[in-house]
Amino acid sequence: MIRDGELVDPREGAVTVKSWSEGWLDKKRASLAPSTNQTYADVCRLHISPHLGHIRLSRLVPSDIKAWQELLADPERTSIAKGKGGQPTRAKAYRVLREMLELAVVDRIIPNNPCIFPQYAKEGSPERKIPRADAVPLLVSAMPERERSAVLLACWCQLRLGEVLGLRRKAFNFAEGKLMVSASAWYARNGSIIEKSPKSEAGKRSVTIPSWILPAIIDHFERFVAPEPDALVFVGARSGNRLRSSLLERHWRAARALVGCNHVTIHDMRHAGGTFASIAGATVPELMKRLGHSTPGAALRYQHMAEGRDAVIAEGLSVLAERAETKTQDELVKEAEALLRNA
Repeated sequence: MIRDGELVDPREGAVTVKSWSEGWLDKKRASLAPSTNQTYADVCRLHISPHLGHIRLSRLVPSDIKAWQELLADPERTSIAKGKGGQPTRAKAYRVLREMLELAVVDRIIPNNPCIFPQYAKEGSPERKIPRADAVPLLVSAMPERERSAVLLACWCQLRLGEVLGLRRKAFNFAEGKLMVSASAWYARNGSIIEKSPKSEAGKRSVTIPSWILPAIIDHFERFVAPEPDALVFVGARSGNRLRSSLLERHWRAARALVGCNHVTIHDMRHAGGTFASIAGATVPELMKRLGHSTPGAALRYQHMAEGRDAVIAEGLSVLAERAETKTQDELVKEAEALLRNA
């Protein structure tokens, strides 16, 4: 069958968006990380199939895409439009649908991809609200003792939550004051634990630990970490198994409420640390190396690590943290800049 000058299969064009998405997910599964597979499946199940799933691929047109995006943006009709995650989620749903339909074009099932609106693919995430440096010690103190170092590492070593939960004793070299990020762990919806290597080479990295938090980390090891090299750094108090992210986040919500930082998520502590590193004088390449970014886009969020300066940046972070309670922000910046100039 010829349509718009292209040869297409009229039988396959009768497949619905929902059916096509299921087949597309099956084809993608082997090439994607488990977490990405779960994210794609959730996007299809929650945001694509309920609204477009009944439409045949051959009948899907740009106006349907436009109406769908407008629906997702309407708080009166969908819950996705509410809250700070709404716009990024809509953009992700659009990109997933666009990729899914691109395969249909390549397979000659439809002649053109109706996702022709580049503006819908862009995430306009609001600027993150991070805590002040002097609020970090309060947030740490409000956490259960065996979880305080998780917050310290997330903030001052700029680790992702999965990277924190994936840490083992062998990752730490206290003689050099460094830790090696080489794994990430998370819980799937069925309760199983998935541990994997970072998705990019940049994610596998050595991070210098700011000197001022080293005593707290060493104390945590002495009290809560088994002596075996493969021992997990963070385990549950009762189970002795890997600390569950849901439990950590529950304790985090209680801690932030106590301190009055209800807007701050535990992942925001990594972003706070990135910002503090920028204040301490880190350049974009240095931030990319320290935070494990493969492209400069994310690092640019923290503003301005050539090789060998990681230890200097870590010391700059210590200046910010140790004196946060008695110094103004301007004084902190000047001291950190002076430290870097004299290094």
